[in-house]
Amino acid sequence: MNPSIKINAKLEDQVRKECKKWLTNNDYFSPAVSNMGFYCTRGFSDTVIVKNGVVIFCEYKKEKGGVQSPDQKIFQHNIESHGGIYIIVNSLESLVEQLTGDKQLCLKQ
Repeated sequence: MNPSIKINAKLEDQVRKECKKWLTNNDYFSPAVSNMGFYCTRGFSDTVIVKNGVVIFCEYKKEKGGVQSPDQKIFQHNIESHGGIYIIVNSLESLVEQLTGDKQLCLKQ
């Protein structure tokens, strides 16, 4: 890579911090999830988002080029095949759109 090229894409940790701040400021419950340890489920999402009785599993990725691991894909399949909601977020804008846009995932039916 050419060192003179400036990369403006956000890293996963930056995306996570921006989203956590937005979630907190907008009354969502979103605890950190520890994926470390012997008894942890491989591929578990980075966080869980809860509002109005709706639970969403959220995987953060860097803004450009972030991809799921095979374990994360299996976890997503397991959540969705049991009727759960799983989202992949690579920016604050994508989080807000998925939660409040046309899908409005956290509106209680």
